[in-house]
Amino acid sequence: MDAEPFEYRRQARNPRTYMALGVAMSVVWLAFALDLRLSVRGLALIYLALVLWRLGANPRTGFRLDRRSLRWFGPRGRRIIALGDLASVTVGLGDKGGTVCFLNLADGRTEPLPGAEAYEVARLRQEFGARGVPVHS
Repeated sequence: MDAEPFEYRRQARNPRTYMALGVAMSVVWLAFALDLRLSVRGLALIYLALVLWRLGANPRTGFRLDRRSLRWFGPRGRRIIALGDLASVTVGLGDKGGTVCFLNLADGRTEPLPGAEAYEVARLRQEFGARGVPVHS
């Protein structure tokens, strides 16, 4: 069976962040144009700097599952693992009701899969099963 790539990615460069950039630039312009107090100008500049930092850093979370490998990226960096190195996956509902997925690696370690909360449990089970990875509940 030849399975299509399955991907979920969330990143900082999205329409909401660019809207925040527009708001930040407008607030900075108003603070200087209306000659507001120095503390207001400083806060506006700090807000603009935070938005620009977020756009520049572009933090991402998610994963890509293809025929041979699983690539995931999150706060702790990027990882690529061959599907053959997966002993199994555990997919279920977390404490707060969202989907959680844990990768059980062949060397005995267990890693959480970032971005799993975007899908239903049945869909993740189906995608891993289609690639020959044993799935546990």
